[in-house]
Amino acid sequence: DTPKHLSSASSEDSHIDSLTKLYNRFGFTKRLEQLIKSQTPLLVFYLDIDNFKNINDSLGHHIGDKVIQEVSARLKRLLPNQAIIGHLGGDEFGIILPEPENSRMAEVLSDRIISLINQPFDLHHFSKRLACSIGSVRYPEDGQDARILLQNADTAMYEAKDRGRNRLIKFNDQMNKEARMRLWLEIELQKALQQNGLEVWYQPKVNARDFSINGAEALVRW
Repeated sequence: DTPKHLSSASSEDSHIDSLTKLYNRFGFTKRLEQLIKSQTPLLVFYLDIDNFKNINDSLGHHIGDKVIQEVSARLKRLLPNQAIIGHLGGDEFGIILPEPENSRMAEVLSDRIISLINQPFDLHHFSKRLACSIGSVRYPEDGQDARILLQNADTAMYEAKDRGRNRLIKFNDQMNKEARMRLWLEIELQKALQQNGLEVWYQPKVNARDFSINGAEALVRW
């Protein structure tokens, strides 16, 4: 397997991210496809730095870039040599661990990653602690190709954000069902807005003591 450090790779290589010298999304996906083709058992992480936009907005993109480079360096130091790391864009990273030792590997490794990201970053004359949300999948259990695996890991990562951030969530099929339901509701709501299909109903609020009406609750239905 290609080592995680990639020190000899050229930044012009179409597989390599120029900022971090890690695999870019294209290169990371290609490596994932190669491992799937060889039917190697895999543990895949999808990692996102929580509230990273605040750093770019308040301190500038040049500081944000330094944070991404430092996250990359920390991941390289922490992870074993067989790990494959990618900077997937923005504040997102992917990690592939071939042939994980046991079923607890996701929890053990994610705890170490989160602790590492939680350590202070030196940001333009002051330090700041960051957090990250991680989604994980396993091959072959959670998908048979690279696209599905990354999609499912991304779904689990957003579930981690919904549950309070700075944690690992392992993917399960129920997440996809819920995501499809949310998408369906969004589409139907957009249709209702375009077609003036929303109706406002006023439900009276009745005083339980004397049955007088003290107000009304507005409900929107379609």
